Amino acid sequence: MCSPPATAPPAGNRNAYATIQAESFDAQSGVQTEATTDAGGGQDVGFVANGDFMRYNRVDFGATPARQFMARVASGAGAGITVGAAPGSRAATGSRMARTAET
Repeated sequence: MCSPPATAPPAGNRNAYATIQAESFDAQSGVQTEATTDAGGGQDVGFVANGDFMRYNRVDFGATPARQFMARVASGAGAGITVGAAPGSRAATGSRMARTAET
């Protein structure tokens, strides 16, 4: 069962250099949102399996290409996760992230 985004996607372009909340995706396959117990509350995205995705439309990078990507990610996967761009997009290729320590 997939839950709809808890935060509606924004109208217009998204600023690539500002925080984009994970649960504000425009489309997804296989993921679910849930209430978070994190500081600040709100929603998080969970239950992500191999092949699942979240898509964020209209992300505006401006005239200067980004040189790095920062994400706050937690994973129980021993090998970590891969974050990347959809095939055929004009974004960077996938990047491996190591498993985070659970706190």
